[in-house]
Amino acid sequence: MSLLMLRRNGVVRAADIADELWEGAPPSSAATTLQTYVYKLRKALMEHGAEGILATRPGGYILTIPDAATDLHRFNEAVRTGRTLLDDGDATAAATVLCQALDLWRGPALADVVHGRLLSTHVAELEEARTRALELRLETELRLGRHRELLSELKSLALTQPLHEHLHALLMVALHRSGRRNEALNTYRTVRRNMIEQLGLEPGAELQRLHQEILSASRAGLSAVSPALPAGVVPLAQTPVREVSLHTGLPAADHDFTGRKQLLEDLATHLTHAREHTGDGPASVAISGIPGVGKTALAVELAQRLRPRFPDGQLYAAIGTSHDPRTEVALTLERFLAALGAHSSRIPDDLQGRARLLRRITADRRVLVVVDDISSLSAVRPLLSLGPNCAVLVASRIGQRPTPGIRTVLLDVLEPAEAVQLLAGLVGRARTERERQAATRLTELAGRHPLALRCVGERLAAAPDLPLTTMVRRLGGAARRLDELSYGDQGVRVAYDAAYGLLSPLEQAVLRLLSLLPRTGFTAEAAAGMLGWEEVIAEGVIRRLVDHHLLSVVHPDGAEPWFVFPELAWLYARDRLSALLTPGRLARPPAGAETGELPGFGEDGKVAG
Repeated sequence: MSLLMLRRNGVVRAADIADELWEGAPPSSAATTLQTYVYKLRKALMEHGAEGILATRPGGYILTIPDAATDLHRFNEAVRTGRTLLDDGDATAAATVLCQALDLWRGPALADVVHGRLLSTHVAELEEARTRALELRLETELRLGRHRELLSELKSLALTQPLHEHLHALLMVALHRSGRRNEALNTYRTVRRNMIEQLGLEPGAELQRLHQEILSASRAGLSAVSPALPAGVVPLAQTPVREVSLHTGLPAADHDFTGRKQLLEDLATHLTHAREHTGDGPASVAISGIPGVGKTALAVELAQRLRPRFPDGQLYAAIGTSHDPRTEVALTLERFLAALGAHSSRIPDDLQGRARLLRRITADRRVLVVVDDISSLSAVRPLLSLGPNCAVLVASRIGQRPTPGIRTVLLDVLEPAEAVQLLAGLVGRARTERERQAATRLTELAGRHPLALRCVGERLAAAPDLPLTTMVRRLGGAARRLDELSYGDQGVRVAYDAAYGLLSPLEQAVLRLLSLLPRTGFTAEAAAGMLGWEEVIAEGVIRRLVDHHLLSVVHPDGAEPWFVFPELAWLYARDRLSALLTPGRLARPPAGAETGELPGFGEDGKVAG
């Protein structure tokens, strides 16, 4: 129930629920047991007048509850209101609203619930949100001159969180304003000793500068330390912890990157206004799209443009299709922590410990993390454990479900003018101007697909005497188009091979057979008729292919969804079919399909959504 509540109004995969219930090792009877649990939960909800809010969806369940009916939503809204009031100069009203927000908490998050892997992540995020709201309230009260009243509370918080730099900074400000300068300096010495002994790190810039301010007593009073306040000691969100700039592993941007101007501007705005968008965690963007559409290129281009906005460093990791993603993520965390200055002896052995240390180290820093080539957000979530002034860019092979705090972007092919511009940049503007009509036709035959256009452009650049019209004729035949859309070791077929390899054998077979349906699109009912399956089972597999961006879904007004192949995906599916097509149909779905337990679906053998 807790997982359904935290992911309310969105489909929660049955595989995720089973993973949470049985800690990643569900028994063979997991599907039946889970159905029993859901039945009992529905019955309990019905007894409390909440009939119909828990519904079954392909591969999972959805709990439909208005956001306004939850304490968590009210808390988040109150914190946003408090921050706005503070920005507008009404500190008194802000303090009142923030106190009301914190009063909604009655103890630790999910204190009476056993936490599995997924819930543990949610709990960490909830507690971080609570801490940030508390910090904002304390900063507001300091602005109102209530430093003496806060001393007892701040001392208690410093004792319970001995490594929290910002809380210690607030305590130092309150002590100094209360005329207790020596105690303020002792507070700095204590937290510095704790950080060196436990983390192998010196305090960040905020504490160091504040310490120097108090030592020099350069002014009579100190303002509250807060990114939201215009005056004060060094703002957390604007001061790098180190004098050096850290850029670990970030690839160089494409020198001829083309298009996406408005999207780049929108994402840059989103990632550089973390507090406005997420409040307590890093501003995060997950980019997905069809194979070869330029997900990595966009992420790297954006990261390179944002380097000045994240002076404490940019960290890059390419996860890929590792057979052991947990180990890969743990090793990446170790590399990130070392790059950020953590001594090897202070880096925990366990994954969650490393994630917590990453959050602590980046609490007062501005770091941009780029995680490339992932298949699941949940698998790499520990890498996203960053401070509120940081940002995360994720490039994913597979479409991601809407996730609170993460903006999802489905990257499409280029606009017509952008496609021509990319081609002109590769073969020469004069050449495309001479054969403008042929150049436009080439971009259409390449589907305005960036990788396909690059292959065409490289071929033409290598043969400067080859007319563009000749290349148009070569691409005109669908049977050989994929062969032409390649150059060297790169090509559209290579990109789609990688996506195809992520499918189960059943999904691969369905993809091939679906290419026999009308090119204009088809319904789940039509697909089920061809496959000889029940419609709900066929749609579950089709939706999985949509997740892999091998099919698109269209919602005509007042009609059931239509599924359509992107041009190059259809060519690829027909190409695969030509070698493997056999007469007849799949007579029936494999055993277990009714419960979503189709072999080869996802890491745990269940349909993912």
